[in-house]
Amino acid sequence: MSTTFLILGIIAFIIVIFIIYRIQKVKKQHRPFDGQNNLVHYEEFKYRFNEPHRAAKDGWILGVVGPYFDDSKPYDNAQCAFRRVSSTVAKALAEEEAKWVHENLSMRR
Repeated sequence: MSTTFLILGIIAFIIVIFIIYRIQKVKKQHRPFDGQNNLVHYEEFKYRFNEPHRAAKDGWILGVVGPYFDDSKPYDNAQCAFRRVSSTVAKALAEEEAKWVHENLSMRR
């Protein structure tokens, strides 16, 4: 059973690699965490799809992952991975997306 899931996971990963054209890191943004000068950071990225995917016409789409602490390990899980379909590079700033995720998702948990 687990071998089947592993094989299906690998196939899904390969399909995604061929659909996504490119993913790029935009920047790391720090936000206040607890009002005592402790900060968290979010990784901001952009990505786009190849044709014939329906999102290819949208161009670069913004995404945000985090929050992370400065002592977080590279393999730590993020509380959120977020993107809005309307958040394209042409319509929004990555800083605005990270701020929205911080205020509306991360700090409400």
